[in-house]
Amino acid sequence: MRNILAVVVLCMLVLAPAFAAVQVTVYESQYGLSAPTGPAEPVADWSRGVLFVTADGRASSTVAGTRAPAAARQAAMVAARARLAMHLGAMKLTGFVTLGDALATRLLPAVSLEALCAPLRLVVERYNTSTRACTVTAVLPLTGPGSPSEVAAQMLTLLQGPKGKEMRPVYTAKQMTLKPSAPPNQVSSGPYSGLVLDCRGLGYTPVFTPRLIWQDGAEVWGVTGVNAVLVKEKGLAAYAPNLKVALLNGRAGNVPLLVRPLGTAGPLRGDLVLRAEDIKALQDEHAAETFLATLSLIILVD
Repeated sequence: MRNILAVVVLCMLVLAPAFAAVQVTVYESQYGLSAPTGPAEPVADWSRGVLFVTADGRASSTVAGTRAPAAARQAAMVAARARLAMHLGAMKLTGFVTLGDALATRLLPAVSLEALCAPLRLVVERYNTSTRACTVTAVLPLTGPGSPSEVAAQMLTLLQGPKGKEMRPVYTAKQMTLKPSAPPNQVSSGPYSGLVLDCRGLGYTPVFTPRLIWQDGAEVWGVTGVNAVLVKEKGLAAYAPNLKVALLNGRAGNVPLLVRPLGTAGPLRGDLVLRAEDIKALQDEHAAETFLATLSLIILVD
């Protein structure tokens, strides 16, 4: 019996440091995130209007033991901002220019990708006392002051200005990728509380300021008459993986008009081509004055 107890105690002593080596700290519990296990590509949560990013950092061997956690955390946040800047730069600002290209070509007031990453906040961290390594998950607001949506609002204002019409492309048939399919079954005959565009199967990815266009390439909606202040506050559209999630989001209300675009258009395939009958429904006075004016729009993507 003594030998058995001795073995148990010895095992506990050997394993104790391993269990004690990992320290998890939650800074913002409202997101319900668990401890991160390793770097990951940024992920957008459009229902909350945020972007999550996970990255690693390690304290230098020259840093004293008591300062190691803070040093590792700082290194991880630097890595997170760098990863985030690359991701933001590749995101589509419009159907024809990425956020990174728009900033690099000075189309907009001086702002950098690094500045857009400045509001990044720490959500949860996992620190390993043995390796002096820290893995963090941080969050960046997609809307509000200093956010990507503010840049989108600035771009929208530019496109609405005197020189904006020249910048807004009118696409030819060769610049469109059409995949016609049957119109969706409506959840109601109306009146509608918002608009849900079902882009699943079209290879469509989120755009900060997408436009809706005719089959001849002319614009239906997306620039003219769109409230730039609202775009800054909430974004022009939200995104969801399916109708159930879209309805839970609430942005398009409980009785949204369902539209399945014919396809995509533009060099970034970021603008959406609609059927004539769907455009007619969107040009209805109720639609124009209610859910389009209030940006009650959700786009379903794969």
